[in-house]
Amino acid sequence: MKQSEGGTLYLQIHSQVLDEVKFLLDTGSSLTLLTPETFNKLSANEVVEVGFVNARLANGHIKKVKTYLLAEFALSDACTFHDVRVAVLPRSNNILGMALLSKAGTLHISMNPPTLKLDNCDSTDTSVIPPV
Repeated sequence: MKQSEGGTLYLQIHSQVLDEVKFLLDTGSSLTLLTPETFNKLSANEVVEVGFVNARLANGHIKKVKTYLLAEFALSDACTFHDVRVAVLPRSNNILGMALLSKAGTLHISMNPPTLKLDNCDSTDTSVIPPV
């Protein structure tokens, strides 16, 4: 995980499908948002369109966005989630929201050094994603 100068936390994802893709860790968002580029990489696996949701953006505006159900979403090769609902939003950052992070059970965020620990990730006792 990496911390910006403003204190924002970013997770660099390394998996067989995504390599060096940066995600904003947003505990205030329920949705996981993807850029079209990231969605195209992930949609090689099974994807189902599930409808639309009204998303409140950081600027306060509400935008209707299409949502999909991904059969698999991996934060690393050792940390895979199943049946993950995502929205695709052009001109945005990739955002990891609480709907996805809550699938990991308990999560621990350490600021020094910036580290994310997911207790129930991929049927392992502990999965630690170290800083980049």
